[in-house]
Amino acid sequence: MSLRLQKYLRDCLGVSRRKAEILIEEGLISVNGRAAELGMSVEPETDRVVYQGKIITVASSPSRTIMLNKPLEVVTTRFDPQKRKTVYALLPASFRNLFPVGRLDYLTEGLLLMTDNGDLAYRLTHPKFEVEKEYIVLIGGNLLLEHRQKLEQGLKTPDLISAPAKVTILQQEAHKTLVGVVLHEGQKREVRRMFQHFGYRVLSLRRVRIDSLRLGDLPSGQYRELSQKEIADLLLPAKVAKKSSKE
Repeated sequence: MSLRLQKYLRDCLGVSRRKAEILIEEGLISVNGRAAELGMSVEPETDRVVYQGKIITVASSPSRTIMLNKPLEVVTTRFDPQKRKTVYALLPASFRNLFPVGRLDYLTEGLLLMTDNGDLAYRLTHPKFEVEKEYIVLIGGNLLLEHRQKLEQGLKTPDLISAPAKVTILQQEAHKTLVGVVLHEGQKREVRRMFQHFGYRVLSLRRVRIDSLRLGDLPSGQYRELSQKEIADLLLPAKVAKKSSKE
């Protein structure tokens, strides 16, 4: 049975579809001795697909996915030119082949998924699936009603275009507000930029949920492997997943 080359690379290398396309575009993939092209199909049983001088095949072992409670001041990359601590320093060698599903920036903590399952990464990161991500944000000052309403309507500025968000005030004190924010986008530093647009200082930011998966009481810096049931739930189409969670 033939497969699209991008899907084959996702299954073999555990990368996103876009990453697979980049590898092809940069000439890093060959099929039967010839440079691969976008859109081509391969026969896994007979075609010889090569990356970095090695023939690649779909791993026989099942994919693995972990959830990590990323601490502050840790980068979501394998290597950092500034020599800062990376998420891979928190993991044993057996998990260091996993790649992050999206990113959390240096000063953001909380739920980070890491996997070698390309289909799962694609499902959770492609905008068309509108997967919800939930954050708890502590901002300086009191969140004004008009600003909350604008965040819920979606922002359109020269520097940021954001879809409508769900915004809930969890706790408000004299000089700070704890806010729950639910998005289904993954723009770089989006939550921070949304509040900074109105002049609020973000004091802390933590992601607590991705789709049906919650961070729960997992300690900072610790990880756990997801069950096959949890992975299957994350792979469900959004409407089916929501219906299932109510039953």
